[in-house]
Amino acid sequence: MQRIHRIFLAVVLFLAITPVAMLAWRIIPGQIVTVMMDVTPDHATAAEVVTVTGFGLGTNVVRDVYLLEGKHAYSVEIVEQTGTLLRFRIPTNVPPGRKRLAAAVAGRADLVEQDLYLTVVCFPDDRPTGVPAPPTGL
Repeated sequence: MQRIHRIFLAVVLFLAITPVAMLAWRIIPGQIVTVMMDVTPDHATAAEVVTVTGFGLGTNVVRDVYLLEGKHAYSVEIVEQTGTLLRFRIPTNVPPGRKRLAAAVAGRADLVEQDLYLTVVCFPDDRPTGVPAPPTGL
């Protein structure tokens, strides 16, 4: 009788652990997280191309990029996109000021705000001293 209980207990334990292990396998590898680490240049004018580097920036992860100022979100035109690099053009309707970057990520309805800021200036001469102008021809 003891042997039957041990076999039964082993079968129940196996059937209980299998779904948990399968669920853990789906969760543990995880989703690719979008992380924007650097923006170049950090001061730019409207219609200028800006480069953002980081991780999880590919076309299968990041759908759109936004510049946030308070409750306003300005969508940007993505010019080039790889897994570690994003180049976008600042829209002409964006007012001058400090903007926070955010991304619309696949699989999420909300925006993923980044701890990265871009200052939009009115004229190229408004850059602080020592901040070079970006290369032309992009």
